[in-house]
Amino acid sequence: MRKINPKLSKFIAKLCTFYIVDKEKRRRKRQNIIMHFGNASGAIVRFAKGVMKKHQGLLENADKIDTLFIGDSHAELGALPFMIGENAYNYAFTANGLYEIYKTLQIATEKCPKLKKVICFVSFYQCGYSEIRGGGAKWCQILDYIFGIKYDYSLNKEHNYELTARALDYAFTNDKKEEIERLYCQGYDFIGIDTSPIQEKDKERAAHHFKIYANYKSEIVWLQKICDWVKEHNQELYLINSPERSDYKQIIAELSNGNDVLAWIKDIAQKNNVPFYNFNDDFSDCDLADSDHLNFNGAVKMTRKIAEIIK
Repeated sequence: MRKINPKLSKFIAKLCTFYIVDKEKRRRKRQNIIMHFGNASGAIVRFAKGVMKKHQGLLENADKIDTLFIGDSHAELGALPFMIGENAYNYAFTANGLYEIYKTLQIATEKCPKLKKVICFVSFYQCGYSEIRGGGAKWCQILDYIFGIKYDYSLNKEHNYELTARALDYAFTNDKKEEIERLYCQGYDFIGIDTSPIQEKDKERAAHHFKIYANYKSEIVWLQKICDWVKEHNQELYLINSPERSDYKQIIAELSNGNDVLAWIKDIAQKNNVPFYNFNDDFSDCDLADSDHLNFNGAVKMTRKIAEIIK
């Protein structure tokens, strides 16, 4: 995969896509152009190896794991399993939607015979959040490659699946299998994902999340399936809403006209007699790394609260 200067590839991508009005389509087209020049393949390799390393950690400790954190990047950054005990594990992955969360819960249940407590982080926009339909289709390819999680790739014909496949082949078949720059403890990644405290981006991020919430409800069924699964396997389920920074919360409140965007989660939790905890008012802005991800101090605070709940 031949590379050019990363700044040049970004410039070319912007030059070739400035005329595209739809922001999401423009962003996806730019990603494909950057990937064409090989400068996005590094992120795919790092993410893929990170997922594999976390999965290997689960397999190595499967016989003793009894408590599992699942979810997306909010759980990945916000839950410290070693504060719960040596038998807890963080099995959350960046960009997971409810479908991916359900599938990884199935995998963990199959591998961990002692699994009893499941702590699932859920965000308000996950009722319609589907990575396969957007720029995150490459993450879906990775989960398919590693876990065999199946997707309808026809839902996103704009993504360059061939380039992602080439990056994955490089990640797992290249003779130079360099160590991934990650430090894990019971599935928790101390290096973490890239976060940005820049507040100017919050309005765009919040608007994007609210658009998903307002326009789509296709993923709600997977939260119900998660509830059904834990009941069938005699597990305890705890639903957690990760806190958000005050400016992000204000934007969501304005966009929703003050309506409760968590109502759909509360409804499913109530119908299934599953506890749901919304900690949005229990954290300050200094506990967050960006608009909606906890920093390490915030994760300590969150995990202490969860430890009290599940003891």
